[in-house]
Amino acid sequence: YNPYYAKIFEQFTRQFQAQGYQVLVFFVDHNEYFDAAIPLIMRYRVDGIISALSIMSREAADECAQMRIPVVLLNGRQQNKWVSAVCCDNVEGGRAVANLLFQKGGTRFAYIAGNETLANT
Repeated sequence: YNPYYAKIFEQFTRQFQAQGYQVLVFFVDHNEYFDAAIPLIMRYRVDGIISALSIMSREAADECAQMRIPVVLLNGRQQNKWVSAVCCDNVEGGRAVANLLFQKGGTRFAYIAGNETLANT
């Protein structure tokens, strides 16, 4: 569980509902692409997809493009005409945090990392 994504989801939902839209939630295992969910999502004739998964196969991107459904990946890297990404600069963020800790007098630091293939770790 990542509270960051829960807060983002809450804000997205509030903003979309304020604009008269409804939000559908589809669960996909974090170790998989969301390809398996695409047929189910398409049945609902959605206007767009926002994915907290940072991975998307070329086939899924092509299928969304064919259906003219824009996709936004949170912390994703894949981009084309129909797939965009919102991401942060992890290197600069790490540098800023390290500098702040150093400026506050820190001398001993620990670094905890996740799976290097995922953009959100």
